[in-house]
Amino acid sequence: MLQAHGEFHPFGAAILSDGVFNAVGGYPGEHAPGAEVFTLLRDAFKGQFEKKEISAAAIAANVNIPVEFEPKYPDGIRVLIECSGYSRFVYLPYRLIKPGLIGRWLGEKARCEYHDFITVDVEPILCTQSSR
Repeated sequence: MLQAHGEFHPFGAAILSDGVFNAVGGYPGEHAPGAEVFTLLRDAFKGQFEKKEISAAAIAANVNIPVEFEPKYPDGIRVLIECSGYSRFVYLPYRLIKPGLIGRWLGEKARCEYHDFITVDVEPILCTQSSR
């Protein structure tokens, strides 16, 4: 998605209580900002944790990485990963390299250059104390 479109809307995945993996998308409406899609997924996963329908969840989003983490590139893919007792952001810094005029004329596509992962423990967002 990054190479083809330069961005992507948040999407998620969950492990159901019976161990089945489930990919999840969110659609709050036509042309909704990514933040609304993230909120929709967050709220859905929170509800599923509270009902004990899922045992783990993750949400991937295209973000600007906070400068205090000293990323090599400011753009990044951030994945929130949560289960009971574990909550972490995993950032993957990237730089989108677009072809020049001649490259575009020759049909070259944009490409991504990635850097090292940055992991940060965070307070639970999806699997809160009431859902454990």
